This record gives sequence, structure tokens and C-alpha cells, in this order.
Amino acid sequence: MKNKELTIATDYYWPQRGGAEAVAQTLASNLRVDFNIQIITHGTCSSPSLFKRYLSVKEIPPIDPDGNPINLLRTGIIEKIMLLPLAIWNIPVCKKSFIYDLLYFSYRLAFRKKIASLLKNAEIVHCISTGYLARCISEICRKKGIKLINNPFIHFGKWGDSPKQIDAYKASDTLICPTESFKKKFLSVTGDFCNPAIVVIPPPIPIPRFSNPVSSNTYGKYILFIGRREKHKGLPLLLSAFHGLESSGKLLIVGPGEKIDSVNPDITDLGEVDEDTKQHLLSCCLFLCVPSNDESFGMVYVEAMSHGKPVIALDISPINEIIENGKTGILVPPKDTESLHQAIKELMTNETLRTKMCKAARHSFENRYNIEKIIGRYKQLYSTEAFSVCQS
Repeated sequence: MKNKELTIATDYYWPQRGGAEAVAQTLASNLRVDFNIQIITHGTCSSPSLFKRYLSVKEIPPIDPDGNPINLLRTGIIEKIMLLPLAIWNIPVCKKSFIYDLLYFSYRLAFRKKIASLLKNAEIVHCISTGYLARCISEICRKKGIKLINNPFIHFGKWGDSPKQIDAYKASDTLICPTESFKKKFLSVTGDFCNPAIVVIPPPIPIPRFSNPVSSNTYGKYILFIGRREKHKGLPLLLSAFHGLESSGKLLIVGPGEKIDSVNPDITDLGEVDEDTKQHLLSCCLFLCVPSNDESFGMVYVEAMSHGKPVIALDISPINEIIENGKTGILVPPKDTESLHQAIKELMTNETLRTKMCKAARHSFENRYNIEKIIGRYKQLYSTEAFSVCQS
């Protein structure tokens, strides 16, 4: 039987690292035997500028590490001219939802023809975009009758939830939500969306595989923070909570962005590291502590659990759907530095509790985030019979 043509569309892709990028690559890696896969992406980007976000100035390889073809949406001189209006988005007074939605037409002018050409033979499109790519893909799929699954990792109130973006997600045949709380929030925003078209499937997270997993640990006993240097990730809160901690443990910080300049010898900022190093650090840490106050899912917490490591985090949705307070980690109230300080102290000094939580974390990962079962749900969803079309 001939494999179906599956297109995975994502704003950015390998070698850029992030939650959505990891989901796209993991899907492509695990589905390539059963589907003919192509990736559509804008490549990599670290700029906050909406204009620069779509320039694709950095070339990426034509195939990913598993051999899946990557179609980079390149921009020539003409496309750059078409995209110029997007530059006004960086003016503070212009950062309005209706302006963002209007600026889409510049993007459409620059990319629609190219995207439509790439979808010429597509039978199924799995879109993981929260940007204009999702809106353009939705428009093309509706016109051509291509089966469309939207899987947006929206940060409600921050990005990905403008009125026209929401309409684009609603136009899909099926919408995937990573958690129940995400589904509830989405329905509170849309109201009239067709419920049978919504499914809750957690992102596929592979079992850690990296070379020499028991190699020497040069940092001693440490807790680990992994995340971008954005305020909502909670690094300032963690630094405040770590201050004055009377313990032999250290704090290791990992993630892209400007390194902190700490006079505390127990704090080490490694900056951005490769995937192998990240997995090694997770395998050797005492526990993960990322007090983020805004997550669409929270893949790093599940990654820690895959290594059998407990997590300290904030007691907010959807994190409290992933971490079982007192069992696989400790959840603390938002903005409560003292409670975070006490939780860190407790887990650093109580080896019996830590060991118990390590076992529970690994067990939870194996039972709730089994990648074979999750990929199986995606395969079932891709079958023609599984689609529940929601007419709009």
C-alpha cells in the first residue's frame, strides 16, 4: 500500500531547539516509515521583530537528521519588499491584535504561492504554527480540500490567539490540544467551536538517548534550570529563592539568551548547550526547577521525568496536570519566593524524599507519556475515518 503524503508545517524547525520544534521533529522521526513526509518551515529565528522573523536569512540543511526533506520558505528581494509593512509591528502603539491580523496580507502576498505549490500533492497537513503560516495553510487546505490538523502551542494573551488566528485553527478538520486545561481555555476563547473536532493528545517526547549517559559529572550536586531568558520562565524568581540557601548544592542554568553575571560561586550559567549536553545534565541533576508562570505545555518537565528526576514548579495549569504535587515533584504558589526557597531546601536535603520522587517521576513518564502509544494516537488520527470535520 502506498504511503500517504504527510506535510508537517512549523514556524521553525531543527536545528533550532524549542518545544514546538521538538514536537515537529519527533513526529517526523517516528512517522517516516508509514508516511511520505515533508517539512515546511521558515527555518530558524531568534529575532523579536515580526519582519525579521520571516526573512529566513540563515540557511539550514535540506534534510533533517532522519532524512526528512525540509522546504525552507526563502525570501528574495521581492518577498522582502512585500514583507516590509511587518516592521511596524515593533512600534509599541501598533501592537494590537487587529493590526497583527491586517499585516497577514503582506505575508500572504510573499508566501502563499510558494506554500500552495508545496502542498500540491499533500493528503494530510499537520500544522504546528502559531503564526501567519497557520493562517495561510488553513486557507489553502480549505480551498483544496486537504485534510488539516492544527496543533498550535498558543500562549493565550501573549501570542497565537488573535481573532483571525483563532479562526484559522477553527477551520481545521481536527484540533489537537496538549492538555485538558489548554482545551478548556481554547473553548472559552472560541465558544462555538465544534467539540468533536477537538482531541487532547500530549506531545510525543522520546525516551532519552545520548552517548555515555553515565559519564563523569563535573558539577557535583546541583539543581537545574532549563529555559529561555524570558521573564515568564521564572529565572529571577529562582535566583531570589536560591539566595541564602545553606546547602552544598549548586544551581546550573541552561538556555539561550544573555548569561547572568552572578557573584555567587554556587551559580553557574552554561548558556545554550547542545542536545546531548542537555540530556546529560538532566540525567545527573538532583532535580529540575523551572518556576515558569506561562506554558502551553511544558516539555522540559516531562523530559526531566523521563530521566527519573522530580520537578519543582509553580502550581498553575497546565503544569499541575503534568506534575503530581508531593509525588513526582513539588508545586508552589506563583510569586511566592519563600515557598520556592523552602521547596528547594526540602528536596536538596531530604534524600529519602528525593529518591522516592525520582522513582515516581520515571514511573509517571512511562505510563502517561509512552511515545509508542502517543504516536499510535497520531497515526489513528491521520486515518480518513478519524477526521471529524467542523464546518465554519
